[in-house]
Formats: sequence, structure tokens, C-alpha cells
Amino acid sequence: MCRSSWRRRAAAEQAAQVRGASPEEHTLDVTSWTQQTELFMEHPPLVAGQTIRFAVHLTKLADFQALNAGRPSIEMSPVSGGHGSHPPGSEPLRPGAFRVEGKLPPAGQCRWALLVNAPGLSDRHDLGSTMVFADEATAIADAEKQPERDAAAIAYLKEQQWTNPFSTAVVREGDVRTSIRVPAAIEPVTGGDAIVAAPADGRYASQQLPSVGDRVAAGQTLRPARAASLERRRGPSVS
Repeated sequence: MCRSSWRRRAAAEQAAQVRGASPEEHTLDVTSWTQQTELFMEHPPLVAGQTIRFAVHLTKLADFQALNAGRPSIEMSPVSGGHGSHPPGSEPLRPGAFRVEGKLPPAGQCRWALLVNAPGLSDRHDLGSTMVFADEATAIADAEKQPERDAAAIAYLKEQQWTNPFSTAVVREGDVRTSIRVPAAIEPVTGGDAIVAAPADGRYASQQLPSVGDRVAAGQTLRPARAASLERRRGPSVS
């Protein structure tokens, strides 16, 4: 899985530091996942014959920690055939951050991939095809046609992610909560019920009786009873 976007004159300081580039230059980025690693890579527009630097950030998906060993490299092969290029990468400049630097092949459509070679880990990110342009003006003009990042998005750099427990997953449809409709009787939890008894037989004088769910307080008179009902309960008076 691979995704790319670009930023107009807003290369993050993160990329500028890794690539040794000006933070004001045009920057494109690529995000790719395999079963083993996540790749986030930033680079300037690709111009034939130029030597450019790629800022490479690699995360191990086994524990979502920064890869802190090995070297990446980039493989670029012209679709039409001919001589390609295979720029080598550095050892980690800091945990998870690498630099790949090299000269680009002649102008034209290229298949490219990023290779990871580290102790106990060998991986390959196939990045599809990309265009190497004949001159910088054409390369920048094409970059400006690419989807631009949401200006309201909140930046969350890889260096920040690696200091916190996190993980990524493919978005898929699923049940958030399963529910079924069945007949049932609602009963209070143990100790959560109370018996409310009337002092005498009779009818309540109120036109409205308490309803289920009404809030009552200790000592509160729910509804007064008719006096006649109480007198019948007490019996005849003796003179």
C-alpha cells in the first residue's frame, strides 16, 4: 500500500534536517506499508541527472518502534529500459531516520522501490512508477498538480509517534457493537430495590400517581390518602 502527496514551500524541518535541505523548497512525500515495515519518505521533485537526498523514516510493524539499524537504498529502473540508478542509504542518523542520496537516471517514467537491509530484517517497498523530469521547472509544475495536504491537519512527526505507544491498521468495515432485540424482564440489582407500603386501604386523593423512574427522597410524602379511608381502617370511635 502506497500513498503520496506534496507540500508547497513548506518542507518540514524534520525532512530538511535529515536531507540537509532548505526548509523552503518544494517537497513531495511517500507513505508505504509492507507486512514488516512502514515507510515515510520525503524528497524534492525528481529532475534527471541531479543528485538529490531522500529523507527516509522506517518503523518496524512488529512493535511499531523506529528501525535503529541497517541501511535503506532506492532502486530506480526506467520503464523504457536502459541504465537506472541505485542510490545507497546511510546508517541511522537517529532512531528511525535515514538518508538516501544519489544521482537520478535520465528523464522518463521509472519503476522505483525502497529496499531495507537490516540485521534480522530484509524488506522491499514497491512504490509503483514515478516520473523523472528533464528540468526543474517542469518537475515543480507537475508537483503543484498533486493533491496538497490539508492545511488544517495536525502534524504528528514520526519522532513524536515513536515516543508513544501507537499502531496503524487498514481501515475496514465492521460492527462497532452488536445488539439483538428480545423480550425481557428488568430487575434491579441485588440490594437495589425497596418495598413501599401504604398505611391503609383506600384510594389516593391525587390525580397523578408516581411513575416509574420518578426521583423521590427519604421522608417525602408521595400522595395523601383520603381521610375516610383511614377512618374505616381505624374503626368506630368510643365515647
